[in-house]
Amino acid sequence: MLRAGTEWVALGLSGLLAAATVPLGPWSALGAGAAIALLGIARWRQARHRHSDAALAARLAAGGASTFVMFAPSRGGAKVFTRTVAGLRLYRCGKGRLAAVIAATGDPATDIASVCRVQAALHDVTGTLFSAGLAPHRTGACPKETRAAAAQALSVALRKEPGEIELAATADPAAEAATRIARALPDPIRSPLFEMWAEPLISADTGEVTALELLPRWRHPALGILTPRDMPSSGRSDQAQRELALRLVDEGIALLDTLQAEDIPGLPLILTLPANLPACERFVLRLAFALDRADLSPSRLWVRFEPTGTEEDDVDPDLVFGLVRLGCRPILDAVAAPCGVAAERVSIPSALTLGIDRDVSRRRLVSDILRLADEQDLPTLASGISRPEEATILAGLGCATLQGPAVVRAMPADRLPGWIGARASAAPLAGWARGL
Repeated sequence: MLRAGTEWVALGLSGLLAAATVPLGPWSALGAGAAIALLGIARWRQARHRHSDAALAARLAAGGASTFVMFAPSRGGAKVFTRTVAGLRLYRCGKGRLAAVIAATGDPATDIASVCRVQAALHDVTGTLFSAGLAPHRTGACPKETRAAAAQALSVALRKEPGEIELAATADPAAEAATRIARALPDPIRSPLFEMWAEPLISADTGEVTALELLPRWRHPALGILTPRDMPSSGRSDQAQRELALRLVDEGIALLDTLQAEDIPGLPLILTLPANLPACERFVLRLAFALDRADLSPSRLWVRFEPTGTEEDDVDPDLVFGLVRLGCRPILDAVAAPCGVAAERVSIPSALTLGIDRDVSRRRLVSDILRLADEQDLPTLASGISRPEEATILAGLGCATLQGPAVVRAMPADRLPGWIGARASAAPLAGWARGL
């Protein structure tokens, strides 16, 4: 916790979370699961008459029912109680600054969102836009070091536009990368950096494009092309996955309109969902509405369930049945398909296609899968093909459709019409190799 001169100052903001009464502790109570955020006002010295400590406290106190401020001497061991709201307790630190101790989640996007909520509440109460510096408290670190790191981050934020949030530098490259992405994409689904890409699926026999898989990308001027795997954990929640899927469907419908204008026959679209996504009736209804609004037959939307590599990687049969009732065509993993669900297409994942030209046992397993699929008259798709030798083996084993960077790389949607036209006029090579 922070001790602010001779006073404890606590600011409670109602309406964010249910309030609970907790005691304020000393610096030593700061745990490893916490972070310190310092909030400051740009050009405080020039506007000192407006942003003095007394004036700031008066405006906070005048905030009405949504705000309360308590002062108590820090000398003599007096106990002061305040409320925890959205995991935050605010203290006055002088020079127009406030300090907040937040419950750190380890996810930069979530922690930044917590600070954003406090910034918005402070702006409503004081009419002032606060900048912020945020520093997580690490195990074994001195709390004063954490506060110093937050102060350094705040000084950087104050040199930028008002309202900026700066995270303290860290020695962890992965954490720094996640922080940069969280700052660049606070709302990935509605971000102006969003782009829709597509990866064509190729017939192993004819080399023709048989379908298009819809892929979300974000083009950042400094960070380059970002994929869903780069997103912070808050961007991979179940609800975020559903919203992203719906946006991809809308973008895919627009792509089909563009292809039709270029006299390119309509192709099926493949929407990929995480295998552990739970069923949601509202999601299926919104998907049905999007397809109906565009007059697109649900049978032209194939839905693939991609394993996430976690223990809870079981496809929810209720979600599959809901999509089947809608008229969509499920593509199920050959290894992780749920019992009792009839697939219309079998996908051989990259875990099996990788190195199949050099692994005899893997080749035998894939051959058995293809034979069983052929007996049930199910089309097959091999994904994640990274080397031409793998594509040759899979085509020879009888896999109907091939996909992966060794076959065709994913590309921005606006490049597809020209690429498909060029491929159609390419010299007729054998099967999937045509147009490479």
